[in-house]
Amino acid sequence: MADIIFRHPEHRDRLALLIGSAPKGKVQTKINEMVDFLISDTGDSWQQRDIMLIPNGTDEESIDQIQAFYGAEKMFYYICTETPVADWEKTVWLGGYEIPKSIFEPIENLGIKDVQVIYDSCRDFVDFDDEYEA
Repeated sequence: MADIIFRHPEHRDRLALLIGSAPKGKVQTKINEMVDFLISDTGDSWQQRDIMLIPNGTDEESIDQIQAFYGAEKMFYYICTETPVADWEKTVWLGGYEIPKSIFEPIENLGIKDVQVIYDSCRDFVDFDDEYEA
């Protein structure tokens, strides 16, 4: 199972789930840039407790569990692969796991109603800053 970095398990109105494809102990530079953007005024001043990082990829089951346990009405997914993802592709590869894009859609029975997804790619890695560790 992948390393999942999160903060508080309390209910939240929104959650940003940032999933990367970096090697163990690393994070993609664009993931760090997205965190900086989200907590800025321009990025809507997210609280760090509402941002969950999975820097080294994850499997479908783990994403399902996160959605069931931490899902919020407003979910923002930032998916950063090592290679670009075409619009027509039905899956995305994250750290060796093939994930169906359909997993990042609204799930009414879990209360996930408003979903925004950004697919990006990056091959630049830096050491992982455990500032976001639980």
